[in-house]
Amino acid sequence: MKDRIPGKPGRVELRYDDGTKVQVTMTRADEPVEEGTPLCKATLLPDYVCDTLNIDRETSTPGDALLAVPGVLGKALLKIKATHWDGSGYANLQITGLTGIAADRCYTDDTGMLAVYVNEGTYTVGSADNGKFFDTAMPPVSVTVAAGETKNVALTEHKVSENDILIIDTSKTSRFSHYVTSVDVCLIGGGGNGGVGGSGGGGYYVDSSNYCGAGGGGGGGAGGGSAASITEQANISIEQNVDYRLVVGNAGGGNTSGFSLTATGGKNGSDGQKGGDGGLPGGTGGTCGSGGIGGVAKGGSGGTGGAGGAYGSSSYGNTGYNGTSGSKGVEIVRTIFNGEKTITITSGSGGCGGGGGGGGAYYPDTSASRTGQSGYSPNANNGGAGGEGGKTSSGNGGNGGAGGSSSDVTVSGGAGGGGGSFGRASGGSGGSGNAIGTAGLYGSGGNGRSGGGGGGGSSDATKYGTDHVENNGGSSVGNNSGRQGVIYIKVHY
Repeated sequence: MKDRIPGKPGRVELRYDDGTKVQVTMTRADEPVEEGTPLCKATLLPDYVCDTLNIDRETSTPGDALLAVPGVLGKALLKIKATHWDGSGYANLQITGLTGIAADRCYTDDTGMLAVYVNEGTYTVGSADNGKFFDTAMPPVSVTVAAGETKNVALTEHKVSENDILIIDTSKTSRFSHYVTSVDVCLIGGGGNGGVGGSGGGGYYVDSSNYCGAGGGGGGGAGGGSAASITEQANISIEQNVDYRLVVGNAGGGNTSGFSLTATGGKNGSDGQKGGDGGLPGGTGGTCGSGGIGGVAKGGSGGTGGAGGAYGSSSYGNTGYNGTSGSKGVEIVRTIFNGEKTITITSGSGGCGGGGGGGGAYYPDTSASRTGQSGYSPNANNGGAGGEGGKTSSGNGGNGGAGGSSSDVTVSGGAGGGGGSFGRASGGSGGSGNAIGTAGLYGSGGNGRSGGGGGGGSSDATKYGTDHVENNGGSSVGNNSGRQGVIYIKVHY
């Protein structure tokens, strides 16, 4: 700041109405009672004040000095501008994230502006209205300021829809912004879960030197869950400042609701039955395990489990039977909102049957190599392979079978366990059936779990005394969950 230095102190010019003018020297003649403080640099912005505030002695003004004071005190200035997505100022909006500032001082003015001094540091500047509406959002902005610094912060509202279509995949209560006049909606319920496959039958051991243990049957594959229902309605009028409750159906058949509409969830697939245990001496083997039924006949049905093998009389033990493949689920494709969006949901595929366990080696025959029967191997798209039968002269147990495949690559049957060798403790246990991966798009049914493989038959001469199941069949594991529901909303402004 600089003082004015006149060439002719006190000189002023007077101009009359007729255009003539005259210069005079003016002095005060007001006989002051108090002289007061003169208006000059020495009293308004002396050099020592400029130095203290670290501003220029000659060019700075009192306004610059006022703006510099917060910096000396460790403060920074944030100039926040909030706008609607149409570019207009967002008036009377509460700004959040301004630590240390009272809430009643954090509202924008009629133009959407707020200027506030804050301590230096990092702030996440946001809006109390962010998340208040289904169709708009105002993401927060992170800003770091140092003492004495001034920064502009822009908070901008934007549409959250894609081509004016909202996707609501979690239950929530909210409102629509004042721009929205009506909506078209499509509700999809939660997909049904796939069932659990049956476990494999047990491989049997018998108290007799003339009978060899038989393999257990593979468990039945479970049914796949069905796809959920779809409900649509167009041209629903929207009320302003009214909360709308939207409920998204959970996986496992939950209903989706909103706008006084409901889309029912899919049905769960039923579980597969356990494979038959290895048969008693001279018997025909355990019973066949049934596959699960798909939900509402839309999900794929599970493959049938194999029967347990009978004991061999003066021979090797018989195999357990292999399960068959489950059927693939039905796919539903539909266009909504006058062809603007295509949705696809599927019912889950049925699980595969497990492989049969291998038969035990013939105990009395030690002079030649005798191999128990292998569990039945799968044909195309069948369940898990059967286990290999036990051997005698080699003293080795049989190998487990390979995991099966299905008409749907996301499921696989459990392998059968290998049969026991002569003189060995037991055959192998059955492998696990599986349902791999996740369900499809919103509202799709889950895949049924596959059946476990049957346990291998035993041929252990050291365990006379009790007839019993020696080797357990495999279990049914994996992800059989359906997919949650969803609400699609076409917004009209």
